[in-house]
Amino acid sequence: MTASVIIRTYNEEQRLLQCLQAVFSQQTTFPFEVIVVDSESTDKTLSIASRFPVKILHIPKKEFTYGKALNIGGEAAEGQYLVFLSGDAVPENERWLGNLIRNFDVPDVAGVYGKQIPFPDCDPFEKRLLTEGWPRERQIQTVDPFFSVANAATRKEIWETTRFNETIAEAEEQEWAMKVQKLKRSIIYEPEAAVTHSHNADNIQACKKFYKEIHGLYVVHGEAIFSHFLLQVMHTPKRDISYIRAHGCGTVWILRSVVRNGLFSLALCYAVAGTPHGRAWLFSRLWRLINPMRIIYKLSFALKQHSPAYAALVASVKARF
Repeated sequence: MTASVIIRTYNEEQRLLQCLQAVFSQQTTFPFEVIVVDSESTDKTLSIASRFPVKILHIPKKEFTYGKALNIGGEAAEGQYLVFLSGDAVPENERWLGNLIRNFDVPDVAGVYGKQIPFPDCDPFEKRLLTEGWPRERQIQTVDPFFSVANAATRKEIWETTRFNETIAEAEEQEWAMKVQKLKRSIIYEPEAAVTHSHNADNIQACKKFYKEIHGLYVVHGEAIFSHFLLQVMHTPKRDISYIRAHGCGTVWILRSVVRNGLFSLALCYAVAGTPHGRAWLFSRLWRLINPMRIIYKLSFALKQHSPAYAALVASVKARF
C-alpha cells in the first residue's frame, strides 16, 4: 500500500513550512510521496517546498481551477491512494495520514475527509463556522455529498474513472462526491484526521468567495441551492452576533458582521440573477414579500392577537358568511 499527498499552493509562505514539516512527521505503516502543485506563487512558497523531498508541478495561474490542480496532481501520483491537502492546512498530529487511509479498509468507501480546526488567530466569523460546522463524531455519507479537498483522500482507481470537474470555480468536490455516491460508494467524515486550517478574509474577499460558491453549487445542485443560501444569509447575522457576544470579541466585530452579511445579500442577488432560472426565482420570492394580500393577512393576524375587539369583529363577519 502506498499514498501520494498532493498539496495545492499559491503564495503559501505563511503556513507551508508548518504544513510540510507536519506531513513529513507522519508515522505510517506504508510509504508515501509528496507532490506540490503550484499556480505561479510569487512569494517564498517554492523556496520552502524545495527544502523537502517533494515533486513540484506547475499550473499557470490563468488556467487554475481547484479541479484542474487536483487532476494534475493525480496524474503525477504513483500511490494507490491520493491524499489532498491545502498548502495552508497543518495536520494536527503524526497519525493524521494513517487515520485518513485506514477508512479504505471498507471496500465501498470512495472518499474520506477530515476535520478542520481554526488557527488561534482566526477571525470570529470563520471560527464560528468551523467550530459549529465540523462534528465530533465519525460519519458515513451515502446521500449527503459534502466533501472538502482541503483535507481528504480517495482511491486512485476511483479518481481515474471519476475525475474532478475542471470547469467550475468552486464545489468541484461536492460534484465528485455526488457522482461516486450514485455509483453506490460512500464518503466518510473522519474527525480523527484533523488539520488546522482557516482564513482571515476581509469582507470583499469573503464576498467574492461566497459569489463563487453560489455559482459552483448551482452547477451541482441546481436552483434548490438558492433557498439554502437565502436562509443562510437571513440567519447568519444573528448567529455571528451571538457568537461574538459570547466570546467577548468586541463591538467592532458586530459592525463588521452587519457589513459582511449585507454584502453577502447583494452577492446572492447578483449571482442568482445571473443564472438561467435565477431571475424567475428572485421575482417569485420578491412577490411573496410584497404581495398585498399576504401583507393584509399578516396585519390582520397580528391585530387579532393584540386587539380583542378586532378579533370579535372578524369572528362576527366570518359567522355571517
